[in-house]
Amino acid sequence: MKTHLFKNLLMPSLVLTLLFSAQSSATPTIFELYRDITPGAVQARPSNFAIFNGELFFEAANAADNDEPFRFDGTTLTQITNADAPGGGADSNLTSQFVFNGNLYAVMESNVGRELFQYNTGNGQYELHTNLNGAGDGYPIIAGDINGDVIIYNGHLLMHANQSGSDRRFYLLRSDNNQLQLLAGTTRIDPSN
Repeated sequence: MKTHLFKNLLMPSLVLTLLFSAQSSATPTIFELYRDITPGAVQARPSNFAIFNGELFFEAANAADNDEPFRFDGTTLTQITNADAPGGGADSNLTSQFVFNGNLYAVMESNVGRELFQYNTGNGQYELHTNLNGAGDGYPIIAGDINGDVIIYNGHLLMHANQSGSDRRFYLLRSDNNQLQLLAGTTRIDPSN
């Protein structure tokens, strides 16, 4: 069975307005498929949604069944280029996307592991923002509180990532200079504590 964008979408009404054409009258609203992301047998499986500059950004399977980032402006659907894509035809495998301090960021695979990317509005590509540990997998994750809200510390976004191997440390995505900085004085994060 073919999966369409609207079957997996749990988003605010703003996004629904972008994705669906609805007929409104005294009769119930009828939703119609606005766009089939991957015509054919491939299931798109859209996920990891973010709204940035009035456009919808998300991950979905492309026609080759690779999980890649996409952008939708209400009319045009565009697959976004990962400027530092993993080699061998591997997926970008976007893990998360978020907007902070007027910038769009994503965590996805690169030619040096899973790292932090930033969307470049000038060329319409995701570019590697920070390579935390060489050829290893930095895998940065936004730190959240018990309610799932992001943690802003002194105006900066709190994250944690692998400094080397499985040695996870706290980092700040700084709002003043857009740098990912090791939080001074922190020790290794132990999830079992």
